[in-house]
Amino acid sequence: MPHNMQLERFIFCLMFSTNTFAQTAGSDQPLPAVLIPANTFEYFPKYTNNTQMVSSYFVEEGRTHVNIIVDTPKACPLEYVNVSSNTNLFTIAEQELLKAIRLDYNSVTTNSGPPHSVFVRLETLMWPMTETYEVALFRFTNAAAHAQVFFDNRGAINPAWARFRTEAGDGFDVRFGNHGIGAFRQFKHGQLNGLWADFESDRCSAWMRFTNGKALGKWLVWNREGSLYMEAEFKEPFDFLRYLSYASR
Repeated sequence: MPHNMQLERFIFCLMFSTNTFAQTAGSDQPLPAVLIPANTFEYFPKYTNNTQMVSSYFVEEGRTHVNIIVDTPKACPLEYVNVSSNTNLFTIAEQELLKAIRLDYNSVTTNSGPPHSVFVRLETLMWPMTETYEVALFRFTNAAAHAQVFFDNRGAINPAWARFRTEAGDGFDVRFGNHGIGAFRQFKHGQLNGLWADFESDRCSAWMRFTNGKALGKWLVWNREGSLYMEAEFKEPFDFLRYLSYASR
């Protein structure tokens, strides 16, 4: 992938406003999506180590919450091999969910949704000011849930993004790439909760977990060769989104 595309992915943050967001079926409360890639530290050659990179990634008051364990790339330990079948990183339930998402959303169109869903409406969303998305809303017939599927307006057949939510606010946001899932964010009660992972082809490129909206535990990043590019840790619940620097957004 060209350097400028990786840079675009790194700084990309998608947050839908309440004015343009297609409302949740049966509710007036919008559920914002947050998709921030956290896997491309290696594409910034001006930084000689990850301590410098993390310092630029977060505002000053947030930096002390990140404990850097692996500061420069090293051979990846077996426990952290970055494949989706690694149960140290992905539970069996998560593996099955990721597979199901790839299958269920592979053939979705602007008026034909994932299995067990019916089409509700199609809307147009402009974000940022020059990007237009067609947003298809689907309601599930076998659960109190809905899905929003986003198609860019550049002739793409396959969806660019999707959001699945139950009425309780549980579900996921997913970004699709050329080879399947590019990013996955899990939600519970409207907050980030569970798995946060980025992918390139069939390999995981970044991994961490959230609890009640805050990052907790390991933050792992791999390079294209599969080496462990960075290992960091949040020893206490960390408000990851709050402390992001303006430059990383």
